[in-house]
Amino acid sequence: MSKAVIYARTSSLTNTTGDSLDRQVHACSRFAEENEIEILLDGDDDTVFWDKGVSGNAFIESRPAFVELLKFCKENDVTMILIENVTRFSRDVGVAEVGYRYLSEKCGIQLIPVDDPTYFVNDENPTQKLIRQLLACIADWEKAMIVAKMAEARDRMKNRNAWHRSKSTKRLVSPGKCQGKKNLAELYPDDFKRMSELISYHRECGASYADISEIMRKEGYRNSKGNPFAPMQIKRIEDLNLKHQQILEENEVEVAC
Repeated sequence: MSKAVIYARTSSLTNTTGDSLDRQVHACSRFAEENEIEILLDGDDDTVFWDKGVSGNAFIESRPAFVELLKFCKENDVTMILIENVTRFSRDVGVAEVGYRYLSEKCGIQLIPVDDPTYFVNDENPTQKLIRQLLACIADWEKAMIVAKMAEARDRMKNRNAWHRSKSTKRLVSPGKCQGKKNLAELYPDDFKRMSELISYHRECGASYADISEIMRKEGYRNSKGNPFAPMQIKRIEDLNLKHQQILEENEVEVAC
């Protein structure tokens, strides 16, 4: 029975909590079972060598999991790497060709995309090689188009000059915000509302931000790092709440009209 390892790659760290890894492992495992191939475990008893948040344009020697994979293959006489499809190996035609050549000629390892097992077969056939390179170029073009569309969408969001409601969550989103870390109001709307009311009350009573910081500390309020809110953080919460109230009032006017 042939021995193989599974290689998976996700280009974004946000994909680590989705089904991308499970999908890749399932496809490779099913192929191995159908073709009587033994899947070996890596050093941590996992079924896959997984590069998280690694671009498809990165050379294989710069990928931490792939480097560990090659070391494992050498130590365990593994001559086969299974991937869900060629884009999990690379989206760049140059990187794909250089990586494939290195694996086949220097390491004696066969690279198999399970959705098209003959993709790297018959390499001496000029037509087969041309088709492979064309497909890699198309994959690279598709990736570039996705990046361009996302950049255009981000630019449109950044040009927004008013607070607006998210279509998906219905929560308020700050002007021009389309990515990055969520603010306190987006993460914990109920806590944000209570803190805003507390801050507004004490500010009306003449308390300073430092005074309110101490009051909130005594009442057990903590920031995302588990520390008491600093005076400048109190001011930012107050400013954010004022903007929230402003957009709510504007929405009420629009509804009345």
